[in-house]
Amino acid sequence: MVDGFLLIDKQTGPTSHDVVNSVRRLLGQKRVGHTGTLDPMATGLLIILLGKATRLAKWMQLADKTYTGAIKLGISTDTLDADGKIVLEEKCHARIDQIKAAAHSLTGEISQRPPAFSAIKVNGTPAYRIAARGREVDIKLRKVRVSKYEVWVEEAGENPLIGFSISCSSGTYVRVLAADLGSYLECPAHLASLRRTSVGKFNAKDSVTLEDMARWDDKGRNKQIKPMRAAIDMPEVQVFETELKKMSEGQAIRGSQLASGEMSIGSTAKLLHERTSQLVGLGKIVASGDKNNIMVKPFLVFLES
Repeated sequence: MVDGFLLIDKQTGPTSHDVVNSVRRLLGQKRVGHTGTLDPMATGLLIILLGKATRLAKWMQLADKTYTGAIKLGISTDTLDADGKIVLEEKCHARIDQIKAAAHSLTGEISQRPPAFSAIKVNGTPAYRIAARGREVDIKLRKVRVSKYEVWVEEAGENPLIGFSISCSSGTYVRVLAADLGSYLECPAHLASLRRTSVGKFNAKDSVTLEDMARWDDKGRNKQIKPMRAAIDMPEVQVFETELKKMSEGQAIRGSQLASGEMSIGSTAKLLHERTSQLVGLGKIVASGDKNNIMVKPFLVFLES
């Protein structure tokens, strides 16, 4: 079994789960996951986790994301994107200064209601299943952060196509930002296209397509697999080899700090094998004397007990 992660450039059409299944077939292993869903119509960066790295999904999902795409004004759909059924169509004569003002109003920390056609569970049932039956879906507002929402006119006319670039926190629905832009302008709107350009420090420019993966042999594919250590950014502690047995049993262990800077009690650190530098777990700092004598309590261990 391979442990690590891949940067995949998802194309229009397949679901994120379809991509996971394709990677399973290509690599011949079952333990594969991803860090954040892209809808079928969306393209761009999808981080695929392999083997033990699937246990890091919780931390990788917290990363901010960036997107580009287009919003169609004058037409709204039931899913808020181009894959849905048109529910309202009317002319929209918004000026670019009004559109920019609308986008600006949707920046900062805002309250957002996830769309009815989403995978969020309502009383244990995915919201999209309830919505597909024609029933009303009650999803609570959530706080999200939009640090950038830039817009421009790509195609003018009675129903203009508006290009955008967005930077936002994890859990933000760009479909909703598109529809809310229309609400501010008092005209229907939906997400016409979407591309995820980055997730945290990882960029779509460094990703590969499934078609690329299918053409390569095992050696070529393995070159694309990135080590678990690179998956998340946090302080690193080198675990002494003599402490590995205690670590596998969940006991507090000693290690040394690998980078300069203060490690505060209670902060989370990556735990690296003293000899191989491979990621062997995550832990909480419980005592910090000098940098060569750090005490850590592991809470996620990749060693065999």
